[in-house]
Amino acid sequence: MLAIIGGPPSRFGPFVELYHRALDQLGVQTASGRRALPGYVSDTDKQARDELWPHYRRLHDRIGRERGWGPTTRERFEAEADHGSLYVGSPETVAAKVTQTIETLASTASK
Repeated sequence: MLAIIGGPPSRFGPFVELYHRALDQLGVQTASGRRALPGYVSDTDKQARDELWPHYRRLHDRIGRERGWGPTTRERFEAEADHGSLYVGSPETVAAKVTQTIETLASTASK
């Protein structure tokens, strides 16, 4: 299990490659398991972000206190939603970002 909280999806490429190499070494054709993308979907991007923000802040700050981080900001939340691994927005926005992440990880892992 690997848990990374945030950042651009492209940075996960080496982990995807490692995962595929391990499957090959074990002779496993497919793997099952949980895959989670943190996010929230609502009718519009603005509505989704406005609805998720207070919950995201509360959770992030609780985890942050345990790990010695300072409080998060709305700007950090927006940056994570725009360029990081937080999938928040309308159904179309989230679907496009998931697709982009899959393509990014496929190309990054194959390098």
